[in-house]
Amino acid sequence: MTPVALKALTRGVFRYEQSDRRVLVLRAYFDDSGTHAESPVVVMAGLMAHEDSWSEIEADWAAALAEFGLPDMHMSHCENAQKAFSGWSRDRRDLAVVRFRSIILKHSALMVVATLARTVWDEALAIRPEMITVFDNPLDYCFNSCIGKVARTRRTDAKQMEPLVVTFDSREQSLDNWRGLAAGYKHNFPEKIAGFAFGSMKDVLPLQAADMVAYEAFVYECERQRLGHETTNPRSNFVALFGGLQHEGGYYTPDQLVKLTDQILHELGER
Repeated sequence: MTPVALKALTRGVFRYEQSDRRVLVLRAYFDDSGTHAESPVVVMAGLMAHEDSWSEIEADWAAALAEFGLPDMHMSHCENAQKAFSGWSRDRRDLAVVRFRSIILKHSALMVVATLARTVWDEALAIRPEMITVFDNPLDYCFNSCIGKVARTRRTDAKQMEPLVVTFDSREQSLDNWRGLAAGYKHNFPEKIAGFAFGSMKDVLPLQAADMVAYEAFVYECERQRLGHETTNPRSNFVALFGGLQHEGGYYTPDQLVKLTDQILHELGER
């Protein structure tokens, strides 16, 4: 495995000139979960930090992969003892999860999560039919919610807002979705994001960290939907991540969907 250098993903998106030495570039990595039609929940989740922090995370992640002899860290494969984790005991898989989670916690990235039940989407659409002119589908809503949160977040006291580049996993089943959503967001709000990039989760190691967050958010929200209330026994990995990191977002109600719809319609109407 040859990881892609971070700056390679933003070449052509943000210029790294001599005068840029003091400009801190923010990078956010996002993954989705539950986008198949049968899923009751759709999730978009990820992590944001300065580029220097991501370089350190990337180095630590590569070392952990080598330590466990893994080509990549994929949470659903780990949980289900599939592919690279085939034949692994539960204890060994748990050790891997703890090891990779410790890297995320060590570098204190901002965690951003949007989870949306399809029943909530349907209810909101019934309240505000115009919502479909703003969001194509539940993933589109989660996308706009997450990007809006990272775009409004400042990580330093610098007078100049840090350029923000957002990277998505380029796997085939999601790539068309991401490209369409990114193009729409850049068209509507060109001043908020420096650019979007796409990469393979196998090669762009921070996407594997985003995958862990998305997986845990998906499992938690599925359980919440099943029970009809918050679970009193969440997964230990979920508790450690959400307890150890600053985080934005969560699950959404029909009223929140309607509110964001009205806000975006207002912003677009002022242009």
